[in-house]
Amino acid sequence: MTTIYEDLDLPNTATPWPAQVRIRLAGAQGRPVLGRSVTLNTTIVGELVLSTGTGFYNAGVWPAELVPDSDILPSGTTYRVERFFPGCQSYVSFIQVPVTGGPYTASSVEDDPLGSITPSALAMHAADVTLHGGGIELDAAFISSTVTVTGTGGGLFSAAVAGLIVTVPDLARPVYLIGHIPAIQPPGGPAEASFGIYPQANTGIFAQLDGVPVPDMDTVTTRTVDPFARLAPHSAGDYVIAGQGSGGNLTARVSASVLNLASLRAVAA
Repeated sequence: MTTIYEDLDLPNTATPWPAQVRIRLAGAQGRPVLGRSVTLNTTIVGELVLSTGTGFYNAGVWPAELVPDSDILPSGTTYRVERFFPGCQSYVSFIQVPVTGGPYTASSVEDDPLGSITPSALAMHAADVTLHGGGIELDAAFISSTVTVTGTGGGLFSAAVAGLIVTVPDLARPVYLIGHIPAIQPPGGPAEASFGIYPQANTGIFAQLDGVPVPDMDTVTTRTVDPFARLAPHSAGDYVIAGQGSGGNLTARVSASVLNLASLRAVAA
């Protein structure tokens, strides 16, 4: 439970007549809602009615022990606080009760009234990337430092670039794999190299989904290539960018930096 309190004053800082304070759990548009405390395993219902103090030390003050919003199901609730003065209008605000700390003044945890609380079925529907338009990023990997890789098997296999791996879920729609590689010729290395997209389980040349040679390589200038692959629906798995040099020297170097990240992204089509 978390303590919330408030000290009510008139515009001239005088203490108002004792006010009645009504606190209840609120859902969409501030409407009353039932809630369940996960920790206490109880149902939160009805209105808590308080009166502000009239003594010398607590005049105009009300305190309340409330269940934190993060411990309440459905998630996303708020509390509606109404101050009612006899013969005057009432004043309403909404608060989000934190789970730790406090005591808190009501104004320090004030929030806007909720527009809506999404039912769980609608929330699941909205989160299902198989039902909605493309352009949803499924996974992404970035590196910002130089990585050197060495292929094997006489050029039949490339070497995966450490850190550039993405996981694609099983979707009934195509997925785009979009890579970006800043490359440079390693000292003493070949002046030709290529980078491509592969399933993590097989970086052999015949499993390559796309391969891009690095143009005009030298040891001074960073060149960029952007391998790209389209996966058919239901192509779940892990995918990597791998590179190799040429001839007998299969070394290739990724020249990534904070100003030119190497990356691999998986995007739903």
